[in-house]
Order: sequence, then C-alpha cells, then structure tokens
Amino acid sequence: MNFRSVGKPGYLLGLFVALLLLCGRTDAAENHLVRGGKAECAVVVEPKAGEFYGFVGQEIQRYIATLTGASPAIVAPDQVTSLDHGQVLILVGGPEANPLVKKAETAARVELRS
Repeated sequence: MNFRSVGKPGYLLGLFVALLLLCGRTDAAENHLVRGGKAECAVVVEPKAGEFYGFVGQEIQRYIATLTGASPAIVAPDQVTSLDHGQVLILVGGPEANPLVKKAETAARVELRS
C-alpha cells in the first residue's frame, strides 16, 4: 500500500489521530519516545482494522526511527499488557479501528471521531 492508494485526507486523518493521542497525555513531560538510544514507546495498531492503519503505524515507526535512530515496536492492542510499565503508547486509528482508543474515549467521556 502506498500514499496514493490511501488518499491524502485519509492518511492525514490517521496520522493526526495518532499524534493527537500522543500529545494529549497530561504527563508527557515525564515520558520519552526514545531515551538513551532505546525506544520507550510502542505503536499500537489493531491488525483487523485494515491495511491503512497498518501503513500509518509503519510510517510513524519509520519517522521515529529516522529522527532518533531507535525503532519502536508495532504491537496489537492485546499485546500492550506485556510491555514495560510506563511505556508511551501511540494509538493508531479512531475508536472504530482500535479498541484502546474506544476504551480511552469511554473512560475520558470524550468523542474522538471525525
């Protein structure tokens, strides 16, 4: 899959949602995407959500690796519990595409839909 098959609006929306969730953390100043050359974050993508979200997750992984030299893991939502405690999660997709986004939306009583 490439950028042209996804389309600019869809690509930008997916990337925006991922970055919005990352930047929306209230304690972000205490957490790092990368520290000491090691990724301290993971990109969370629901495999059943489709190729588009997988593509967005890979792009986020590639950008972080290019900027920092450390490549975060891409994991499914059900693998999050096996990650180190306190690891930053970059959630890809909206509540219809990622169950962790849906859980965050419900818990925070906010709407994360376009």
